[in-house]
Amino acid sequence: MDLAVGSTAAAVPLSELEVAPGEVVGDQSAGERVIFVLEGTGAETSGPIPLPFSASAVLFLPPRAPYEFLNIGATPARLLVVAAPAAPAAEIPPSRPPFGPVSWRELPSVELGAGLGFVGVRSTLAVGADGAGSESILLGVSRFAPGGRHDIHRHRAAAEVMYVLDGDGCRLIGEGGWARPLGQGESTFIPRDEWHGLANSGESTATVAFAYLGAASTASDGYELYGR
Repeated sequence: MDLAVGSTAAAVPLSELEVAPGEVVGDQSAGERVIFVLEGTGAETSGPIPLPFSASAVLFLPPRAPYEFLNIGATPARLLVVAAPAAPAAEIPPSRPPFGPVSWRELPSVELGAGLGFVGVRSTLAVGADGAGSESILLGVSRFAPGGRHDIHRHRAAAEVMYVLDGDGCRLIGEGGWARPLGQGESTFIPRDEWHGLANSGESTATVAFAYLGAASTASDGYELYGR
């Protein structure tokens, strides 16, 4: 997922940036975006007061909000940029301030349970309609215990992107019994209404970042479990 430094990230739903020490990257887009710091330290410098960043920090950007990430560390920083499709200009709401940065590790996690298709999974919701005021992105992080799984399901109102933060036992699963490995540092895009699930066949906990594109809450994504 390479994206040229300094280019606009909103053209693709999930991009990974590497920022050299002392380098600045950023953009301004008509769509909502989330910046997720994977490694390194930096500061968001587009506003009047620099905002510090470190690994696990998440920043939500509403439409038309610019960002500038300055790497203030001695080693390269890595960022994920999650971007929702831009709405028509006539529908873009007035500009609002960004939300965050916050560390997803400091937010509460919940176990949604087998009734919703989760077995051995705890999830943290970091960005959504609640708190961040997002209208089209719900971003969270799920931890899959060894043998944990999210059963096959679909989102009728949202596409989804996933990125494996750590763990080498993840398998993307789907309708008809197909499965394919999804290793650490790998991502996948699932179109709206496509059946999919995720299972951890490894011996250690796997951590996976996910984002719904087109819905900002679990109440509006059109969630449906396969066979129910």
